[in-house]
Amino acid sequence: MVMTVEHRGRESPDHDQVGLGFTELAVPRTRETQTTNQGESSMYKQLKKMRQEEGFTLIELLIVIVILGVLAGIVVFAVGAFNNDGNTAACKADKKNIEIAAEAYLAKVGHYPVGTPVDDSTGRMTTLKNANYIKEIPSNSGYTITLAADGTVGPASC
Repeated sequence: MVMTVEHRGRESPDHDQVGLGFTELAVPRTRETQTTNQGESSMYKQLKKMRQEEGFTLIELLIVIVILGVLAGIVVFAVGAFNNDGNTAACKADKKNIEIAAEAYLAKVGHYPVGTPVDDSTGRMTTLKNANYIKEIPSNSGYTITLAADGTVGPASC
């Protein structure tokens, strides 16, 4: 099928126009580029194939990057909250372990542990460790566990 296309306001029987996005290409009609009853010319097929290539635009890629950035920000703040919960749980567990060890020491020996200096909380916990009531003295940069002479374990709240 041979067709003539209007080009710049006049009929152009010598050229076929093929649209390529923003510009148009005028292809001279020769025997090789004219279409036949059997199909389209090879050049026309190539031009048509070039127009049908698919891909992402820059705007689409930027939108995806922005969405991923927002999601990453949300995740970072959500994970930070879990870290505080972990420190609180560790403090409560350490406090409970020292309370149980001090009560077990009291039940066996008849008094609460005594440190080397009498008012030394670390010395009292060292006594519990040396007597094998605890495996190690709790230490964490987020909190400090204390053991008073009367068996009270601190801090008051974790």
